[in-house]
Formats: sequence, structure tokens, C-alpha cells
Amino acid sequence: MVLKRAVDRLISSATKRVKPFRLTRNATGLATFIRKRGLQLSYIIIIFIFSAGTVNAILEGSMEAVGGIPIIPSRLSQTITESIINSSMIAMGMIGFYLVFTGGKQALRGRIATTFVLGGLLLVSISVLIGYAILGLKGF
Repeated sequence: MVLKRAVDRLISSATKRVKPFRLTRNATGLATFIRKRGLQLSYIIIIFIFSAGTVNAILEGSMEAVGGIPIIPSRLSQTITESIINSSMIAMGMIGFYLVFTGGKQALRGRIATTFVLGGLLLVSISVLIGYAILGLKGF
């Protein structure tokens, strides 16, 4: 009985500490969001995977004898490393466009909005430069 009281006290003190964070509300909110927007999220994930070239890298990238080259200078094949670089480049561009979108909202102050817009444009331009560098290495 003493052990049960000690465990109950420990659990109640832990729940009192966790309650202000409202983890359960956030978890149910996430579940509701996934339930309502599940089809949209799956479309975005599928487009993200295909545009990064992951399927091409899995199917054809391992067929070439590359000798440790991360980017194959050929238009026909792609490595897993190149697919990871492409996916990070796409993610960086998406985050940049989201920052530009956030900076365009009217509710933000001037300096904060300018920082969001400039940071977003910087991320998008870095993403585009990496993309052109990869295309240059591939021979396009």
C-alpha cells in the first residue's frame, strides 16, 4: 500500500508539472489535423518524394559503378546522395517561401516583416543556386 501511494504521488506531481504545457491538447490537435488534412499531407509528401528523385535514385542510382562520386555527371542516373541534396534544396525553398508568406501578413511589425521577407528570399536564392550548381555538374 505504501508503494502505491508513492507511485500515485509521483504521478500526480508529474501531471501537475506537465499540465501547464497542455501536451494532450496538442496531441489531439495534431491527430485532428492529420485526420482532416491527411489526404493533402499525403499528396504533398508524395510530390516531395518524386520531385527529389528518390524513386529514380533507388531504381537506377545503384546500377552505375560510380566509385564514390556523390553526383554522377550524367543526365540518366542519380545517386541517393544527390536525392538527399535535392530534397534538402526543395525543403529550403519551401521554408523560404513560407517565410516570405509570413512576412507579407499585415499583423507583423515592419522590421519583423522585413526580416521574414529577406530571410525567405535568401533561402530561396540559396536553394536556386544549389539547384543550378547541381544541373551544371550533371551537364545540362
